[in-house]
Amino acid sequence: MKKNFAIFKFKKNFLITCATKSVFFSLQAIAQDLPNTPEQVIDEGIRRQEEKAKEYSDKIKKTDDVLAPEKEVDLSKEIPIEDNCFTINKIHFLGEHLEYFPWLDDEVKFILNKCVGLNGLQKVLNILNSELIKEGYVTSRVSISEQNISLGKIKFLVHVGKISEIKMIKKHNLEKIEDENWGTWKNAFPIKVGDVLNIRNLEQGIEQMRKLPSQKITTQIEPGNEINTSIVYILREEITILSRIRLGVTLDNSGTKAMGKSQIASFLAFDNLLGINDIFSLSAISNAENIYEENHSQSFTGNYLFPFKFSNFSISNTYSRYAQTITLTTAKILAKGYSNKTDFKWDYNVLRGASYKLGVYFNVSYKVAKSYIGDVEIIKQSRRITNSEVGFTYKKLIGRASIDYSLSYREGTSWFNAQPDEMQYNNDGMTIRPKIWLSSLSYQQLVLPWDYPIQFSSVTRFQYTQNKTGTADQFAIGNRYSVRGFDGENSLIAESGYSIKNDIYFPLKFLPEFMSSIAYFGADFGQVWGKSDIYLPGKILSGTVMGIQGKITKFHYDVALAAPIYKPEKFKSSIWNLYLTLSSNF
Repeated sequence: MKKNFAIFKFKKNFLITCATKSVFFSLQAIAQDLPNTPEQVIDEGIRRQEEKAKEYSDKIKKTDDVLAPEKEVDLSKEIPIEDNCFTINKIHFLGEHLEYFPWLDDEVKFILNKCVGLNGLQKVLNILNSELIKEGYVTSRVSISEQNISLGKIKFLVHVGKISEIKMIKKHNLEKIEDENWGTWKNAFPIKVGDVLNIRNLEQGIEQMRKLPSQKITTQIEPGNEINTSIVYILREEITILSRIRLGVTLDNSGTKAMGKSQIASFLAFDNLLGINDIFSLSAISNAENIYEENHSQSFTGNYLFPFKFSNFSISNTYSRYAQTITLTTAKILAKGYSNKTDFKWDYNVLRGASYKLGVYFNVSYKVAKSYIGDVEIIKQSRRITNSEVGFTYKKLIGRASIDYSLSYREGTSWFNAQPDEMQYNNDGMTIRPKIWLSSLSYQQLVLPWDYPIQFSSVTRFQYTQNKTGTADQFAIGNRYSVRGFDGENSLIAESGYSIKNDIYFPLKFLPEFMSSIAYFGADFGQVWGKSDIYLPGKILSGTVMGIQGKITKFHYDVALAAPIYKPEKFKSSIWNLYLTLSSNF
């Protein structure tokens, strides 16, 4: 019995050794872009699946910014020359809550020691009231009472507009009866009765409630019963229980030959689950061909988000798994792995204006990952990692253009009983707690030559670290999410890198209205580098894509033909690559 067991154990270890060497040499032959270890095959499979899960989760989230380009108001600060004028030496502001308007003093300094008449005073009032509106205080105003300014002193009276009542009503309801349907505005709008009314706070609340695609929200301000007060009406279109449940399915050919090119993704979302403008969603992604225990690339994500005034809180969990059967000369053996990642995120809107907003965020993620060859766990690949990330976001509208920018810093920590970073000392300096800088910049521009709308889009992503890291923390190019033009079988991947994705969109107006379509042309560029780049056949990729995307009834489609512009000589990819995507939301 012991002899048979020893023979079985020998055969098992022999097969695993053969599998390791087989993968080692096959990687040298067909995937020069990755380090030549079987563990990296599993890590790369998990990394790709996590990347797809994140891209899909971001895509199904709705963003509805209540921003508008600033209107230029030409109010010069030149004082008109008048015969009847007086030199102003002192300026005072009177009224309640002057702490809200510290900038008023700066707006009137230009009249100090100047001779000002009635027309000049009216101009000053116009400037002050325009600034109040610009800063969002649309129901506050500045006036001048009867006074003797011949002494060189002038007093401005600030009438502060306050909120006397807040009501959420059904839209188109002329009687303005309070909306008692499921859900509340109170955790979304950062306002209460008695507050100084600032329209920026109303815009914040509208954004928070509009994050739910089933909610259509606007506001209306009417005079209150008392002087300098207003009633804020929150208008919500009537919704049903069914409209709060959303479902979507996407089918594309973004997979690999090993797993099958066809990929399927789906999501199920519940709006206002607890009535606090919250969203609970479930999503899944899987290879759509030859799905079985020995051949799969899948991820499952659950996400819950709710707002509170200027903050948003979210928790998400993504489980990803990958399995591929490796064929040896006389046997087959299974290489597989999984990761389970949980994220806790807090976003806070620090500042907003009519055309811009600035936010900060803090994210903590906890991840467990394991890899196997056959039934044997690869112990050195086992991970229990915690990362913290802090950053800021900024968005600005400039005419027909918009700019989105983000910058963050991520670092591994020991929180939540994360494993010690022994890798740094035992494996050529590689660390599982890297210090990484991340950044992204998006620029959108609409131009109207001959009244024909053309949209230009440029998205830049950047990552930098001085550490040597594992695959999960590295930057990859050569897929649909970074540098397009390639078949996606291989990627260039290293610790640091950047990618630039450029597109021009042209609406196809000659097509029937029911199949509205947009043609687009794209050109991408990317580069990677770092302590792992010695394994790469090169560091730069560039590709191009042209296609059509549009909608027919409830179905959205995207058909594109992509090709490389530049790639390293030993980097393998098809010359022409067809990208297909079909999706529908219910």
